[in-house]
Amino acid sequence: MTNAADPVPALAEADATGDIKAIYQDIRAITGVGVVNLVWRRLAMTEGALPFAWAAVRPVYASGRIAAEGRAFRRQIKPPLLPLLPKSALAAAGVLDAAPPGAGRRLATVSSPPPPRPPPKWG
Repeated sequence: MTNAADPVPALAEADATGDIKAIYQDIRAITGVGVVNLVWRRLAMTEGALPFAWAAVRPVYASGRIAAEGRAFRRQIKPPLLPLLPKSALAAAGVLDAAPPGAGRRLATVSSPPPPRPPPKWG
């Protein structure tokens, strides 16, 4: 079932039946993630797309290569060190009293994406 307001229609996990439900279960088991990503749920909306795509990439996921590349990528990321926020700004926002003693004053923010990296070398 989809919500008409969704900009990207997708088949919810709770609404999956038959082969699609079995593929969703396999995706969760192979990836080790407790939910089925929107990409897979969207593919389920097109007849035959999810079985085709999952059959094509499942061996790579099952080999552990995707997880290994993800770990390698995360190790390469160097998030910027954010400046300390003044105590007056935290107090004005009402978060100074809520923070435990000694808590840092750096807040994570969403910023522009990092510059492009060269593609991985697939040995």
